[in-house]
Amino acid sequence: MSRPIPGHGHRFDSLTSLLNQAAYNEDISLVQKGEVSLPYPSACVRLDVDNFKTVNDSYGHAAGDEALRHIAAIVRRTARERDRVYRISGDEFGVLCANYTEEEAAGAMRRVCSALGSTPVRWVNQEGKAFEFYVSVSIGVAEFEQAINIGEAFELADKASYASKAAGKGRVSRSAGQDLSKTLGTEPN
Repeated sequence: MSRPIPGHGHRFDSLTSLLNQAAYNEDISLVQKGEVSLPYPSACVRLDVDNFKTVNDSYGHAAGDEALRHIAAIVRRTARERDRVYRISGDEFGVLCANYTEEEAAGAMRRVCSALGSTPVRWVNQEGKAFEFYVSVSIGVAEFEQAINIGEAFELADKASYASKAAGKGRVSRSAGQDLSKTLGTEPN
């Protein structure tokens, strides 16, 4: 990015310490207004936690919170220093990857899927009983091109994440500029 996007304390999610939805919306607005420019190529990523309601129903909301912190930590470790990682809503995350092609971003997100599949969430409830469980995410990746705006790129990534869910969850789908009403190239982790 030619100008760093400003960061303020109110822009961080209190649970995960990631950038929050307000930061996400502001960053998209700054890029769309041309106040911040992204290098080409850049990729937009959406991650949606699979079966999150089941985690909350089975282990309680505190365990669900721990699962979100676990996912956030793995995404943050996998992302590069210059990437912008957001918690967009309850169980949805986003990543803005500057200087990454869609293919490179998909490779990084496959590493996220793999890490989640090999690293359990560890949690101890109020009674002191320890639990271990695994979580997965369905991920969509879209390359931000000069022909589309960043908001549309994140929409394509969001649709691709739904294609991942439909194809079996815990995987990465790339939009590759395709019409997402057609079959996407989904890739198991």
